[in-house]
Amino acid sequence: MGFSSKGVDKALSMTTEKIEKILAEIEGDLEIKIKDSHRSKTTNEVIDILLKGRSQSTQQELHDSQSNFSFDTHELKNWKEKNNQLFRVDYYRNIPPTHKGLIGKLVIFCKRVIRKFLRFLIEPILFDQNEFNGAITASINALYNNAIVSQNFMDEMSELKKELIKLDKELDDRIEEVKIEVKDKVESSIENFSVRLTNLDIATTKLQSCIEELNISLDTCNSFMNEAASELVKIQKLEQENEDSKQNIEVLALKHKENKQSIDELAFDVQQSELQILRAIKKGKIQQQSAIKAMNENSCLEGEFKADTEQKNDSINVYDKIDYFEFENYFRGLRKNIKKTQQQYVAYFEGKQNVVDLGCGRGEFLELLEQNNIPAIGVDLYEEFIDYCKLKDLDVVQDDAVSYITNLKEESIDGLFASQLAEHLETSQLVTLCNKAYEKLKQDSYFILETPNPTSLSIYTNGFYMDPSHIKPVHPKTLQYFLQQAGFKNIEIIYTEQSKVDYRLPLLDSETIKNLAHFNDGINLMSDILFGSQDYAIIAQK
Repeated sequence: MGFSSKGVDKALSMTTEKIEKILAEIEGDLEIKIKDSHRSKTTNEVIDILLKGRSQSTQQELHDSQSNFSFDTHELKNWKEKNNQLFRVDYYRNIPPTHKGLIGKLVIFCKRVIRKFLRFLIEPILFDQNEFNGAITASINALYNNAIVSQNFMDEMSELKKELIKLDKELDDRIEEVKIEVKDKVESSIENFSVRLTNLDIATTKLQSCIEELNISLDTCNSFMNEAASELVKIQKLEQENEDSKQNIEVLALKHKENKQSIDELAFDVQQSELQILRAIKKGKIQQQSAIKAMNENSCLEGEFKADTEQKNDSINVYDKIDYFEFENYFRGLRKNIKKTQQQYVAYFEGKQNVVDLGCGRGEFLELLEQNNIPAIGVDLYEEFIDYCKLKDLDVVQDDAVSYITNLKEESIDGLFASQLAEHLETSQLVTLCNKAYEKLKQDSYFILETPNPTSLSIYTNGFYMDPSHIKPVHPKTLQYFLQQAGFKNIEIIYTEQSKVDYRLPLLDSETIKNLAHFNDGINLMSDILFGSQDYAIIAQK
């Protein structure tokens, strides 16, 4: 059975479709491979981790092998293009003339007749040949495309390898930097620890020195009382009390070393011990004066002693009705906490040479000024505060604050501080204090007053009415007005953070309340009024 021309065309068409399908599949694989070559960040990180485990020599060999690998696709491309054009063989192609004229036409006719008779024999072979040519052409196309894909993949791998080598070097550099940073931090921590140990040793030494000084002072006091009134029984009893005080101090120091008590407890105990020593000294002075008075009653110096006693009685201050020194120590708190609060005011007096602390009390601010090399003098009306400050080698004088500032020369001081004093003064005294402060201060000097804050209701339930010597709180706007009238400029009001009550009214949290924000604003306002700063400071500059 012979093959028709339609059958050959159909076979060639099927072969062409197969070749195109194979090419499409190859091109699809090529796109997938190219897409796969652009790995995600996570894949690159995994490759990074795997390659980090390879030795440096192995990585270098891989780099060299990839850098030297390449495909020569030029000749393959030429054959591919040629095969794509020539793979199809047409049985009925044109017969070229071999002779001219009638003979040539006759030859062509004979060839066509022969081709017609041989069709049944040639067409199957031609069909197989086209099938074979198509397969060879598809193979060459696949080989060429695989070569392109392989070349692109190797190029991508080469670039990826370069990036990996670069990242590996950057990682090594970063590791070295981290090692240096960690080393520096460790060395710095060790150095800071050494400094802290040194500071701790210095503090321990100072504490021991203070205890020794207290013991020496106590021994001196005992010796003085023994020599002044060796025949009086009361003085002998006082000696016993002083001896007990000495033992209490020694026990306190021993407890500090053995039981490692907290710093706050130790500071409080030291304060109480200092109070006992001061009281013992004062009691000794009183008994000494009693002994001298008893001896003077039998001598011609009785008149002079009485005159001196009457003069001293005239100077008794208003706090003699209560034991205000013990009261202050009980309610005022630890000195170190007061110093921590008042530290913020020291900067206003830096570089000054003559600062006055009115109502200096136990001398916390005087100590801060002394630690910052700022010369200062303290003034207080209560005698026991003066004795306490002198015991700490602070420069103090016993006097009324307004009287003292009034008696100074104009522009003779370059700093004035008054903590918890304004509430002890009558309005007329406070106005006088503001006016006199402006007269006595030098230009550009500061006057700082710290006093309870009446805009916070918590002062009335906490501390203000605990002290019976308080007259009334002073509103910050009132004090600001007095200072402005006196002539001060650049007046600033500070509400101290340390004096705030550690509590706030809870806010509502609900999605159903329309005016929730306004309501919570009101709650915050109530918290400020009830639990705001209990103290404020007003800073005025001349």
